Amino acid sequence: MTLAGGLILIGLWLGLWFILSISMIRQIQLIRRTRTTWISALPDKGRIEVTGKAQGESISSPMGEKPCVVWQVEVLKIHQSKNRTTWKRIFGYTSPNSFVVDDSTGKIVIMPEDAEIILPEGDLIEETGEILWGKLEKLGFQDRAVLRESDTIQVYERRVNDGEEIYVTGYLQRRNTDISLMGKPSDTLAIRTQSEASTLGRLYGQVVLKGIMTFFILLGAAIIYYGLLLS
Repeated sequence: MTLAGGLILIGLWLGLWFILSISMIRQIQLIRRTRTTWISALPDKGRIEVTGKAQGESISSPMGEKPCVVWQVEVLKIHQSKNRTTWKRIFGYTSPNSFVVDDSTGKIVIMPEDAEIILPEGDLIEETGEILWGKLEKLGFQDRAVLRESDTIQVYERRVNDGEEIYVTGYLQRRNTDISLMGKPSDTLAIRTQSEASTLGRLYGQVVLKGIMTFFILLGAAIIYYGLLLS
């Protein structure tokens, strides 16, 4: 491989790496730019982060029927290409009930509708058939007709329990004496059970992993290409 070919390969690698990682890079930038704030010292407006214990009225999750203060159901559909099989999100629903975060200096109301709940893992729902479809249709899932078999989907349920330590990022809303956190269409509310440091560590790890994967994919393609030229 010539020097020019090597430089082109590096340029392609960096460009592809950036394209595949741009959403995670934006998340990292947002988290780093937003300071974690005590609830008793919140600003008047803007994007903030708070850490504390989730508190609220106990509700029952729709799939596992377990008590919690907020839940999210996610449906993934299998997607097959020539060389790989992946799972693509086709439906998500978060409980609309508000709850409170208490950091011992104060409390703030969380409005979780359309939020992104980021947990280390969720519960894979094992139910099938009419029971599964019935529960999903109650949540507004309307794509049953376009799915051939129930084994082409996976359904996950994620929950935050009362008293669980969580880390929430969103936009501050003040109405009279009420203070709440909400999301925006371009920047949804994020509810995490991981700390800020753990969340950043996970995102950095994903960026690095994508860099390694794209490098070896392009290197393999270059080796095959030059091998064909020389044969």
